Amino acid sequence: FEEGYSLFGVEGFNLHNQVADDSYMGEQFGYYVMREMGVPAPRTGYAELTIDGQLEGLYSLVERKDADWLRRWYTSAESNLYE
Repeated sequence: FEEGYSLFGVEGFNLHNQVADDSYMGEQFGYYVMREMGVPAPRTGYAELTIDGQLEGLYSLVERKDADWLRRWYTSAESNLYE
């Protein structure tokens, strides 16, 4: 990690282990439906997490809700963000 770098325009993301969702589709499908309806929701994807050469499994990759996320959905990122 280095300050100021981004991946596909995203500076940060969250990894979710999906321990309660054996299909690994609930979160992605829910956010997709929300975005299609015009409701602000993060972009999602999948990642195989490997630590020191050891595969730890499949994780859900979820865009962080930050100032960049606010700018994509709203005209200004100057207001407060409540989750």
